[in-house]
Amino acid sequence: LTVCRPTEDTFQVCIIPYTFENTNFHAIKVGSVVNLEFDIIGKYIARMHEIQNN
Repeated sequence: LTVCRPTEDTFQVCIIPYTFENTNFHAIKVGSVVNLEFDIIGKYIARMHEIQNN
């Protein structure tokens, strides 16, 4: 699962067919409530990159 189209207040995700077919992603509809977890290390790296570029 990868965020592929972020906007200011929404985002779209890309998912490979195998994961889509073998998880409950096939049952999720637009507007469904889902639990999102993120990679904290990725967040730290993005923040460090932002600091270095300012």
